[in-house]
Amino acid sequence: MEELVALPPGIRVGRWTITKKLGAGAFGAVYLCVNDEGVQAALKTEPVNTPHPLLVMEAHVYDKAGHPSRRRREALLPLLGPRAR
Repeated sequence: MEELVALPPGIRVGRWTITKKLGAGAFGAVYLCVNDEGVQAALKTEPVNTPHPLLVMEAHVYDKAGHPSRRRREALLPLLGPRAR
């Protein structure tokens, strides 16, 4: 298994600041983050050298659905559910 991306609380990813790690699994990790306006989101990451990059496929789906995307190995998603609170 590839090593997961480690993003400690306080580190910035673009305009988002990592608050805490929400969880991790075989395919990557999910972090709670907040922007300068106080909007919270979930940031999904996966190993850069993963043999089956799922976030690339996920970004393609978002692109087809009209969601803005970038070429990187993370996905920023709306925060849903009580676990993130």
